[in-house]
Amino acid sequence: MNRSDIFALGGFDFFCVKGLQSVEKDGTLMACWMADDTFAWTVVTAAGTPWEMREEISWRYASGHEASSADAQAATAARSSLFPVEALVQVYRRGELLSSERTELEFAADGSLAATVRTLSDATTGELLERVTCRYQTSCVGLPLAWSETQDGEGNVVRREYAYDTSRWLCEIVCTSSLAADEAERESYLYASPDEAGNWLVSWQEWNDRVDWNHVTASVQVRREISYFP
Repeated sequence: MNRSDIFALGGFDFFCVKGLQSVEKDGTLMACWMADDTFAWTVVTAAGTPWEMREEISWRYASGHEASSADAQAATAARSSLFPVEALVQVYRRGELLSSERTELEFAADGSLAATVRTLSDATTGELLERVTCRYQTSCVGLPLAWSETQDGEGNVVRREYAYDTSRWLCEIVCTSSLAADEAERESYLYASPDEAGNWLVSWQEWNDRVDWNHVTASVQVRREISYFP
């Protein structure tokens, strides 16, 4: 069983709404709710071998309380307590800490994900290796990104801003860097031939490897076929 077999939220492969008490597999306890408002999850691979790895994940929740509908502020606090405010992921190899990653989560009043801050630290010194901040457009369904910033351990910052068309399809990414003195870099996207469900089938995309390091700088046409269950 993987963490992704349970729940998912936004870019996270695991997400647990407060109230889940425990997760077991073949009679073995894999995750449980703790008394200090945290949900602890442990995954062990290659157990008993020199390659044994252990991943420990703890989701911390804000302490909530029952509230009447007449008390709007208290009701918001009680609702927000259903969602985690922080996640800590630590990976060990044969008992030695290899990496430590902390993610802070911010939710809007309606419970939608508003922002995340993911911080990766050196397992030995605790020094910052990378911090990624993402702000979502909470007024839209589907959690589209509004902007993201990536900061490295030397303080260099890369910022990406995202624009969408009236169909809420990505149409432009604008990327700026604290290291680059020239103009911002861009990627753009156009769509055509929507099917009966309103999903696009053809897209013309201008890729830029300085915006997305997984892309090559080129003009790309993307075609796709979508089948639906009857």
